[in-house]
Amino acid sequence: MPSSIARAAAAAQRPYVMRQQHRAMRVRLGSLLAAVSVGVFLITATLWIESHRRTRSVRYSHPRFECFVLVDRGLLQVDLLNGDSEDRGLAWDDYRRMAAYGHDSFNAFGRPPWNRFGFGTRAYGRIVDGGFMIGPKIPGRDFFVPLWFVALATAPAPLLWLKGRRRRKRREAGNLCVSCGYDLRATPKRCPECGGVVPVVRPIAAA
Repeated sequence: MPSSIARAAAAAQRPYVMRQQHRAMRVRLGSLLAAVSVGVFLITATLWIESHRRTRSVRYSHPRFECFVLVDRGLLQVDLLNGDSEDRGLAWDDYRRMAAYGHDSFNAFGRPPWNRFGFGTRAYGRIVDGGFMIGPKIPGRDFFVPLWFVALATAPAPLLWLKGRRRRKRREAGNLCVSCGYDLRATPKRCPECGGVVPVVRPIAAA
C-alpha cells in the first residue's frame, strides 16, 4: 500500500516536474540567445565604426562555390558565387575584389526605393578565365544590408532578457511566483496557479 501511494504521488508530481524542467530549459535558451545577440551587436557596432575608416573583407573559395563578405562605410555586402573562381581557401582583405565592391557597387546596381535605406540585391555573371568582357560567366548574386539594421535586429533579445530578469527578481522579492506572478504568501512551497516550486526570498532578521 505505501508503495502504491508513493507511485500515485510521483505520478501526480510528474506534470509539475516536467513543467519546471521545460521552464528551466526556456530560461537557459533565452540566456544563450541574449548572450549571442549581445556578441553580434557588439561586433556589428565595432565593424560599423571601423568601416568608415577602413574597408574589411573575408573570402572563402571552394571549387564549387565562393563566399565573399565585405564591410564598407556602414554597409554589409555578401557575394555568393555558384562556381569555381579559381581561388582556394580563406583570405582576409582581398584587395583585388574590394576595389570593385562596397558602396560603389551598391550605388551602381541598387534599385529604389530600398537602396535609399541600404538594402539591395543583384544577379550578375563573373568572368574568371582571364578574359576581358568576354568568355564564360559564373552566376553570382550580391546582397546588401546596412549594419544599422543588423544592430537593431540583435538589440531586442538582450533587452527582453534583462526585462525578464528584473521581473523575476521583483517577484522573488515580493513572495510571488516567478512564472505566473501568483501571490505565494498563503502557499509558500508551491504555486497553486501553475504548480511551480519556486524559492521564496524573505528578509533577513536583524541580529
